[in-house]
Amino acid sequence: MTEATVERIRLFLIESPIKMARLQGVGNVKGTVKRVLIELTSSDGVIGWGEAAPWEVFTGTPEAAFSALDIYLRPIVLGKPVRRIRALMAELDRALVGHAEAKVGIEMALLDIVGKSSGLSVADLLGGRVRDTIPLSFSIADPDFPADLERMRRMVPDGNVIYKVKTGVKPHREDLDHLEAIRKEFGDKVDLRVDYNQALAPFGAI
Repeated sequence: MTEATVERIRLFLIESPIKMARLQGVGNVKGTVKRVLIELTSSDGVIGWGEAAPWEVFTGTPEAAFSALDIYLRPIVLGKPVRRIRALMAELDRALVGHAEAKVGIEMALLDIVGKSSGLSVADLLGGRVRDTIPLSFSIADPDFPADLERMRRMVPDGNVIYKVKTGVKPHREDLDHLEAIRKEFGDKVDLRVDYNQALAPFGAI
């Protein structure tokens, strides 16, 4: 039986609107966000999708990820067996420093292909699930704090109980007021995480 290989790569640089503004230590997140979608097609006709989602203030621009995929990674990936993912990822690391998001997007698309071909979930491909649910965290970072409180009123009854509160951008007293307001309204029903997002000086942290 012939081993399926990567026959085609298509890349899409997309720009999507941000539904909720985010106020963070590295600046406001608003307007639109760019991502790179990766479509791999195997020699037996199975299509897998991946996504490269860099953020320019941390890991580089989406345009750089697109170029890395198009110029450096594409020639390596084409023709490679779709099931030999670990070996291919090691080869990509040797060929290009950094650009983890671009490489992970390739890995994601390959796992999608193998999962569809085998009928297995990605969890099973990676060794099997160890839990049935994963707790998720929602960031409290809207410049309009009452809007975030209203979101929590809708989300907490649905079982969303972990909230990361972005702090360090507004005055310290205002951050404390927000935390106190959340705790007063929701009590111990929610777990709070405080994230200064690199906006707190060393002595301020002490």
